[in-house]
Amino acid sequence: PPVGIEYVVSQASAFVVGVVSTVAFFALFLGSRETRHEVTDDQEHLFYAAYLLCLAGLLGMAITGDAFNVFVFLEISSLSSYALVAMGNRRRAFSAAFNYLILGTIGGTFVLIGIGLLYQVTGTLNAQDIAQRVQTLENVAHDTHNRTLLVAFAFMVVGLGLKLAVFPPHQWLPGAYAEAPAAVSAFLAGTATKVIYFQLLRTTVVFFGAA
Repeated sequence: PPVGIEYVVSQASAFVVGVVSTVAFFALFLGSRETRHEVTDDQEHLFYAAYLLCLAGLLGMAITGDAFNVFVFLEISSLSSYALVAMGNRRRAFSAAFNYLILGTIGGTFVLIGIGLLYQVTGTLNAQDIAQRVQTLENVAHDTHNRTLLVAFAFMVVGLGLKLAVFPPHQWLPGAYAEAPAAVSAFLAGTATKVIYFQLLRTTVVFFGAA
């Protein structure tokens, strides 16, 4: 860092990683019997591959110290979760996954635009560098830079809010949880939105400074 991609395991991120790993294990272990009934044999290997990809994306998002990697891991977890929801054996599983895909893509695009604007102003993607340069820019009080920072903050908060299913664009969540296989519902409900909420807190506090 700051040129290379950095991973930071702080006490907070270690706690999140521990919780996510524990929930993922028990959701898969206890839901394995239902999974055999809900997922066809020819899709079973795809189910477990997508499950592990989703878990990897959530864990990576919790510990990455690079702003662009936040988006990368966010999309890894999101794309795999779309596939997991679509594997449900209920009639409306595919439409629920498609609705999730549309709103999730809009949210991911907003996050990417916010990161791009943040990079435009600070010239770095490392979280600690961003925090230091944002503080310096605020002290300089340059109107153009401050406006760009505010727009970047707005895009990132709205994008993460879409992923969090904050009202009003929350319609994807009830359908996705109801139509997904039981293990996926338990896994996503216990981990996905919580990791994104942690990322929202970190974006607010670390990237931009809570004050």
